[in-house]
Amino acid sequence: MDFILRFILVDIPEAFLLLTIALALFNHSVFEKWKAALSFAIIVSIPGELLSYLEVSYQPKVLLMYLVYVLFFLFLYRYNILKSVFMGMAAICAMILSESLVIMIYNSQQIYFEQMLSTTIQTITIRSFYLGNFALLALCLRISKFDITRLLPQNRYNRYLFLLVLVGSIEFLLILFLNTSFILRDNNTSSMIMYSLKSQMIIQILILALFIIIVILFRIYLNLTINRVEEETGTPYLSSIHDLMTAIRSIKHDCLNHYTAINGFLKKGYVDLAKEYVEQLLQETVSGEKKMDTSSQALENIKNPAVSSLLQSNHP
Repeated sequence: MDFILRFILVDIPEAFLLLTIALALFNHSVFEKWKAALSFAIIVSIPGELLSYLEVSYQPKVLLMYLVYVLFFLFLYRYNILKSVFMGMAAICAMILSESLVIMIYNSQQIYFEQMLSTTIQTITIRSFYLGNFALLALCLRISKFDITRLLPQNRYNRYLFLLVLVGSIEFLLILFLNTSFILRDNNTSSMIMYSLKSQMIIQILILALFIIIVILFRIYLNLTINRVEEETGTPYLSSIHDLMTAIRSIKHDCLNHYTAINGFLKKGYVDLAKEYVEQLLQETVSGEKKMDTSSQALENIKNPAVSSLLQSNHP
């Protein structure tokens, strides 16, 4: 009877609330697919109870439950692998933090693990507090309409940033494992000791490997960002150079036409016409220079930088 009550009143609500938290991180409501959410909560609760019945230690139990969450996000909700891993990580982190918070609060009152579940009232209180942490976190995420994808740039470099967040989250979970084991095992029963010396060494090596991966990913992302900035800032200069070359070609073409006309006059002996043509060119040049000086002075008198820049960009 106690097994059935625990399964209905604790395990299923726990899985449902953890699912709510994972979905809320991406601004998804658990009630959008309530049938899938209910199926998820019931099915995921079964391996949790089975592992507890088999007295599997805390460390492999949490890791196996993490794998179960990821698989169900993949096949039940049809999310991609990165999103499924991230959501599974969020659910497990929320579970560990809530467990640690409950135990630390009771430890501060000199109530340790063996005494926490000694009476029915304490058991109900602890489980209510444990589930209440999930409900409060899920409510805050839904009220704020939190969406973690808004924190990521919407461009082709997004995958590297997402991988950084993902690997960092996994490393955070492993560090959290170690920290909670060190803090809690000294004050509670031996069943709360999460790791042996050998498994701690493996976890530490894995944390170091993930840190190296984070450094590599960060370097790749930084190089891509630098290249993107160089491309974006170099485009206006390339456009200006292109416009300058076009203007030079136009001036060269006009000069060639003038030289051809003068050469034609001189070949036919029309020296006076050539002289008159050159004088006309000089007058046009002087008149153009005066107009440009007047326009430049007018632009300098404009106080608004935006308007001045706009007019100067269109100034011949």
